[in-house]
Amino acid sequence: IGCDPAWEGDDWLTIGMRQGLQFQILFTMKKNDDDMWVANKLADLQQQHEADAVFIDMGWGTGILSKGREIRQGMF
Repeated sequence: IGCDPAWEGDDWLTIGMRQGLQFQILFTMKKNDDDMWVANKLADLQQQHEADAVFIDMGWGTGILSKGREIRQGMF
């Protein structure tokens, strides 16, 4: 699972899943600055899709990473 958080401009927060050469967008939304909500959404999608790991673009993702590590104990 990968997440590109968006907090500025016209960008969208996007969460997708990559397996081999295939990529599927799982969730998009207009910018969101609620790190806890995004981390919970990522944790839910990780569990739902049985993903091995979560990758977060660290430009704006440090708070999401911290909360995700707390929720999933190292899976982020």
